Amino acid sequence: MEPLLGTAGKTPDAAEIADGLSARGEYVVRLDPLPTQQLVDLHWAAHRAGQLLGIKVRVYVQGPIREIDPMVTITISPRRHDRSRLAAG
Repeated sequence: MEPLLGTAGKTPDAAEIADGLSARGEYVVRLDPLPTQQLVDLHWAAHRAGQLLGIKVRVYVQGPIREIDPMVTITISPRRHDRSRLAAG
């Protein structure tokens, strides 16, 4: 899945993440990890999206690659036991 490009100062909200999880089974976004509050807000929004859908989610952060790419890729997906619940809903 091609990640969405996060915009400076705009962290995806829970509804946007929930929509992505419902439509594609996961939500992937690339953003600058600084300020770190942005990552904290995204993590909170991911778990709130899971609550909206009645599932638990996994948040996986990949990167940054030192001196090559300062951006991180965040993948939000249902936990293994909740995948079927998302597909059924």
